[in-house]
Amino acid sequence: MRFREPAVARRREERLTEIPAALTGQYAALAKSLESCEVAAAALAKAEVMCAADLTPAVLAPGVVQFMENARDPEGMLRKLQAAESSLAARRAALEAGFRILESPARLLTQPCLVR
Repeated sequence: MRFREPAVARRREERLTEIPAALTGQYAALAKSLESCEVAAAALAKAEVMCAADLTPAVLAPGVVQFMENARDPEGMLRKLQAAESSLAARRAALEAGFRILESPARLLTQPCLVR
């Protein structure tokens, strides 16, 4: 007989694949839905890190376009503005996806068989 590690010691991914397989019906749907929420939260955290790096005071300053025209390195400033725009777009996409995903567990939790 092979010794099996306790669930706590196993990798998180292994636990997550076993949990939905053991559940059925609405409980399985809820577990998968909560797993999707975790993925969305990780995407948002990644987008927040990007925004923290790219949304510098120089990029957010009033009159940045006029400053860019007179800057010593206008192409470099343009790249910074494009990076800031990409970071904001990633944050927006992560927030929108998160809100869409959060509707599912909220809806599932209010269904009669899960409410006690």
